[in-house]
Amino acid sequence: MLLTSGLAALRLQLPDLLQPLGRAALDKLETFGAVELSSLLGGLTTLSHNDLSLLRASAARLPEVVSDMNPRALCEMAAAYAAADRRVWIPSALDVLADESVAKARLFSQRQAAGCLAAFGVMRWDHAGLVAALGARLADFGPRLQLGELGLGLEGISRLPSGSEPETLRRLLDAAERLSLPPLHHAGDAERRDAATLCSALRHLAAPPPAPLLRWLEMHAAESAEEATLAIATARERSGADAVDDGAKSVVRFRRRNAAQLNDSWRFWRGEDGGDGA
Repeated sequence: MLLTSGLAALRLQLPDLLQPLGRAALDKLETFGAVELSSLLGGLTTLSHNDLSLLRASAARLPEVVSDMNPRALCEMAAAYAAADRRVWIPSALDVLADESVAKARLFSQRQAAGCLAAFGVMRWDHAGLVAALGARLADFGPRLQLGELGLGLEGISRLPSGSEPETLRRLLDAAERLSLPPLHHAGDAERRDAATLCSALRHLAAPPPAPLLRWLEMHAAESAEEATLAIATARERSGADAVDDGAKSVVRFRRRNAAQLNDSWRFWRGEDGGDGA
């Protein structure tokens, strides 16, 4: 478990090491307590390593240790299953996780509440008590919510039918109106991704966009137009230049996808592309 945590902290993805590590953990899983189990799966998830046999065995182990899990451990478990194949989304295990999260909802931080809602949203596991409890917990933080937390939480709620509880949504949308967005010229890739997530969630919920977000999107659209013109000129200058490596291409694709999502939301809320407007 310590080795897994160390690799995760260093973001070292070593399949030749992780596979035998997973097999060794599987053999000793009955000795793992709540912290060991959640830390193991959390570390493997950080390393993008999904061991289906280990996840199935962990689901069977979960009822014995879940009562000792704190919110962080519950979030790590939910995230591990959300990142894995749906074949290990075992109903009894997900219900146990959801029930315990409801019981401890008042202990969740804003980031934990948002992350847990997002994980269950990915799995489309519509546990009515969980959506109500963690949605209300997230709303309790009100104006203290950060862009990424609000986007993740609303994204999870938007994917779950039970997430349409009017009062909780009203409180979260009020928080969105008071959201402090980073100045566009200071917004990095993570902030732009978070803004795209928030836009997507609001659209799925058929919720009106907050005024600060609309102003930010308008500036982003103007910036994107300038960047598109510059990109065309740069491409012409680079004709015949050395090939771009795969890592750089991946970053470019990530940025283009975020920009496309943000610009699409801007057009939608302006009433273009069949949108209803703001």
